[in-house]
Amino acid sequence: MADSGNNASLAPRRKPGRPRVRIDEAALYELAKIHCTYPEMAAVLRVDERTIRRRHARLVQKGKEEGKASLRRMQFKAAEGGNVTMMIWLGKQQLGQTDRQEVGGPNGAPLLETITVRLVKAGGGAPD
Repeated sequence: MADSGNNASLAPRRKPGRPRVRIDEAALYELAKIHCTYPEMAAVLRVDERTIRRRHARLVQKGKEEGKASLRRMQFKAAEGGNVTMMIWLGKQQLGQTDRQEVGGPNGAPLLETITVRLVKAGGGAPD
């Protein structure tokens, strides 16, 4: 059988465009866990942020959710350890607790007493 000289069809075809950029997914996940922004992650990994958004949105979301859970765990540990500020903050955030501000005087009395104004004529006498 004669060789037609056309071996190009047997070679693997290359996709057009730039080669696909490899992203270190473990590093991306760790950056997402500490809530880095997309521009920050892109800068650290030296890729375009659109590449991260397009190809790794689920991984970033998973990392951010794990980071939130980790932060919440640390906050509860701080509160359990006696950190009063954290106890108050968590009470407000999780339990709907609020600081009550009194707007009245002592024992619910009004802040101002009634003021009576008496008008006097220019000549010293009472008005008509």
